[in-house]
Amino acid sequence: MSNIFIGWGGNEKLAQKLEKKFKDNGHNIVMGGGAPNQMFVGNQIIEQMKSCDKAILLVENYKGSGFSTNLMYEWGYLVGYRRMKRIHAFLIDKPKSDLPSDLDGVWAEELTRKKMGADDEEKSDDDLAEEVYNLFVNNLNKELPVNYFKIIDDWQYISRDLESDKDCYNSTEFTEYIVIGCLAAYYYNDNQRFRDSLDKIASRGRTGEIVSFAKIYVDVFLKSGDMSCALSANEFMAEQSIKRILNRRKETVSFIEGGGEQPSVLDDIIDILCYDILGLINLLYLKDTGLDAHRTVNCKNNALDYFNKTIQLIDKLDARFKDSNDCLIYLLRSYIYNDLAHLYRDVVGDEEEYAKNLEKSVENRFILWDNFKREFPTNVYMSDKLQQEYFIALSEQCLAAGDGASMSYVAAQYKKWKDEAKRKQKTEYTNRLLARIKENLDKQGQFVEE
Repeated sequence: MSNIFIGWGGNEKLAQKLEKKFKDNGHNIVMGGGAPNQMFVGNQIIEQMKSCDKAILLVENYKGSGFSTNLMYEWGYLVGYRRMKRIHAFLIDKPKSDLPSDLDGVWAEELTRKKMGADDEEKSDDDLAEEVYNLFVNNLNKELPVNYFKIIDDWQYISRDLESDKDCYNSTEFTEYIVIGCLAAYYYNDNQRFRDSLDKIASRGRTGEIVSFAKIYVDVFLKSGDMSCALSANEFMAEQSIKRILNRRKETVSFIEGGGEQPSVLDDIIDILCYDILGLINLLYLKDTGLDAHRTVNCKNNALDYFNKTIQLIDKLDARFKDSNDCLIYLLRSYIYNDLAHLYRDVVGDEEEYAKNLEKSVENRFILWDNFKREFPTNVYMSDKLQQEYFIALSEQCLAAGDGASMSYVAAQYKKWKDEAKRKQKTEYTNRLLARIKENLDKQGQFVEE
């Protein structure tokens, strides 16, 4: 069960009433402050906040002059330590417009001590505690949108914390970082380090299963040289492990739905990545030229089924996000349509479906890059990577369509990147992307001076 921190400033009696209300209903509560058990009370408060994964802040005028400075300190610490969605602020006779700009967008409810229809009467602390309790419990059943692409944007910092201070995250946050890390590590050329970190994590239950899944996911890219070579028969056996994870997840989801709850967005993302990696395992196994005809047909059909299932799940997730996470949706679509395109061309031999799915991949990669620039303008590194991936897909599309004019545009951009590479060191990941663009330029006879 969650531990809930209650922060207060000048309204201790209300906090005590709320603490009793929560405890009477079986919740674990940590009341801010209390009798000092350390030399410095500040350290005691920090330990109290760190022991909790949710927080309630009772924000009210303090001694008739604005906010309590101690409460604002606690609020600031919590914002830096926990996600906004885990901090529930209740503004008592204070409008949201009074909040500092740094707290804009927090989960805050406006309350009043005045009784409705009686301006000269105030609610008792018991009544107000009841109101806060009910609002908090109702809010817990609401799902706030999480910008999962922000994890990719912040991956360099998050990956460091996962290695050095993983205890600073609760189990849900930790699971989110592991799952999205499967995508983020690829962009930052961090697969091997991420894989090594996963080996150091000793987790059981749901978190342990997610860690096992992440190991398989990253291994597929490491052992195939980022999908450039075939997987061996032993590596293909990872398919069975993913299927077992999916089957156990279906049992869990059925249990959740039977209780009238909706599986989390993270559950949907895990399903997408499970089916996606199953499709990739079959696609990469097909690169083995020694496969017999029966195994080739089975892998082809499996890959088609898995990729189509992935597309269905992405469409379902898109409807659930309601435009709150466009970057992640475009990322997922750009990859799945690219994988499906190559399956149709290299295995099925259907050029029409190849062109159709490649076009969708190009379109989504451009929108992803364009949206990312606007949403995360300071992350030039990731912006460059997304632009380069778009140009890879565009060069492949130009090559397939015989579009020399558009390929000249690709060639000009490629030359710009190579000139930049001479002035400053580029990552291995960037060099691989540029090599793939150059390969398509060469195939169409677009000669670019190195």
